[in-house]
Amino acid sequence: MDDNVQVSVLCWAYNHEKYIRQCLDGFVMQKGVTFEVIIHDDASTDNTADIIREYERKYPSLFKPIYQTENQYSQHIDIAKEFLVEGKYVAICEGDDYWTNPYKLKKQYDALDNNPDCYMCAHKVKVINENGTDIGYTCPRIDINTDIYPKGYICTDYDNAKYIHTSSHFYVAEKYKEFRLKPPKFRQVAPVGDIPALLYFTAFGKLYYFNEVMSHYRFMSIGSWSYQNANNVEKEIRQRDIDKKMKTMFVEYCSYTGGKYDNCFKDVIRNFELNEYWYCINHKDYKSLFKEFSYKELMGFGLEKKAMLKMKLQMLFPKLFKS
Repeated sequence: MDDNVQVSVLCWAYNHEKYIRQCLDGFVMQKGVTFEVIIHDDASTDNTADIIREYERKYPSLFKPIYQTENQYSQHIDIAKEFLVEGKYVAICEGDDYWTNPYKLKKQYDALDNNPDCYMCAHKVKVINENGTDIGYTCPRIDINTDIYPKGYICTDYDNAKYIHTSSHFYVAEKYKEFRLKPPKFRQVAPVGDIPALLYFTAFGKLYYFNEVMSHYRFMSIGSWSYQNANNVEKEIRQRDIDKKMKTMFVEYCSYTGGKYDNCFKDVIRNFELNEYWYCINHKDYKSLFKEFSYKELMGFGLEKKAMLKMKLQMLFPKLFKS
């Protein structure tokens, strides 16, 4: 570890030509701490990599880019091992989001350095649209007071805390390395990265939260996760797959924490199960229905034995039920 680097900033970029300068400028303006920026361009097909090279030339001691020639995300390759983190702490920001406060890193560094029982720091984030216009709400959508929150806070107030945005995440580096290089099973099965991180870091330590906007989250930016899932022609199928993986993630997390938070996530898991149930019913996917759920579970959803028998017959003799 380089003792001169206090914070390692990690940034993922892919086809962020329209937004990346604003993101990189948010890094450059930071004051009060020594930091490095490890930015990963995942084989962008636009000018994103060229813009990153421009900043690399201008600030050679600050930027440490990784340029891919083949897209890693599409191949489901985790590039965590390529991030050689030198700092005591790690901050996260994706290439279509950006920081707005020049003392963001300083505030978060001091918060964790003065409170060693906190493994994570976060703050309020303003949400903007693809063109940068304020759309009138924040992440989280409610005010969470500036304070130190106990272990398990994300679990006990999940409905609100789950909206703590990635561009505000700031972690103890050693715990971050452990999380990425030796990920627990609940992270391995997760279809997203932010919620597992929240669950992991607040399971081990306390959370320091600032009720202050220090970054902007660009909702529905081109190429983003939210954009793909809203515009893909197979949105419903993609969402079904996400829901199933999210359910598995929470089940694994409850196992990982020894059942301590079973009650916290009982309704969350139930909602994902209901989504799968209604997908199978609406699409007459009875094979998946009976594979995913027991008779007892199906009756718990309100399905009667008579209806189940009819579905079984439709599976066995589909031609008889063609209209």
